Amino acid sequence: MKNIITYLFIVAAITLGACNSKTNAEKKKQAKAQTEVTKSTIQLSKGNVEVFDYGTVKMHAYFTKDMMNDLVIVLEKNGKAALIESPAFWDNYDEFRNYLSTNNIIVEAILPSYHPLGGNFIETEALKDIDVYFTQNVLDYWETGFGSVMKAGIPKAFGDKVDAQFYIPTKMIEEGEIEIAGIKIQITNTYDGYDIEIPEINTVYVHILGHDVHSEILGHEHLDLSIKHFKGYLSKGYTRFLSSHYGPENKVDMETKVAYLENMEKIIAKSKTSDEFVKNMKTAYPDYKEGYLMASARSFYSNQAQGHQH
Repeated sequence: MKNIITYLFIVAAITLGACNSKTNAEKKKQAKAQTEVTKSTIQLSKGNVEVFDYGTVKMHAYFTKDMMNDLVIVLEKNGKAALIESPAFWDNYDEFRNYLSTNNIIVEAILPSYHPLGGNFIETEALKDIDVYFTQNVLDYWETGFGSVMKAGIPKAFGDKVDAQFYIPTKMIEEGEIEIAGIKIQITNTYDGYDIEIPEINTVYVHILGHDVHSEILGHEHLDLSIKHFKGYLSKGYTRFLSSHYGPENKVDMETKVAYLENMEKIIAKSKTSDEFVKNMKTAYPDYKEGYLMASARSFYSNQAQGHQH
């Protein structure tokens, strides 16, 4: 019996060591992906593109400079590519399509995880057959959640400048790991869409960050989930964070945002009215850009979706 117990301890130790070695190897791979990156900027007629070259993978961050300050991400590997989000304003379409074609970027799929408007962008010979990836969570949010008001409110706010065509899904996906354009990604459902982990380049895409901007938080459930998910990404060792309306950020920026959200919880608890909440947030963060503070206040204190205020 003593020999059997000793044997089991040895097996357990070997197994644990192998798991730790794998974990350490993954962390080293992530760290290497982060440090071995070169960056360049390309100016277009309206927006600009920041290109992050990791060797086997290139990430193109297209700053649309549109009226909602949207960001579109291109993940490129071995001649294939996937888009995260879509431009939605007509005057971005030509320059971004030209950028893709000029750089021989063959798009295989798009993941409109938070911004599913702009469906006419892919109505070209080169893009019309790409796969459009949705989760049921995104469809539900835009049909019956706060997104339904945004779908109606955005065209009213921006008129014929915006393409209000909703993307039509061709592939429904679940939470978990999938591979698109040769790149493995991890899908996590969130309050208003889905986040995308990209381990190969040690990066996570979420909806709204900005370490010096007030965030849009659409109620207590949204706040709790954001804190949970953001802490989870930090614990996994991710050090680059992308979002829909801000430039790429780092680990310190994400830690700053988590602390901000946790403090927001405390400020909500002691603020009796929307006006008091706004005043307390501005006092706590006097140097922050107002961003979506008023939309968050309305969400917490009137429980109303904010439509084009998004």
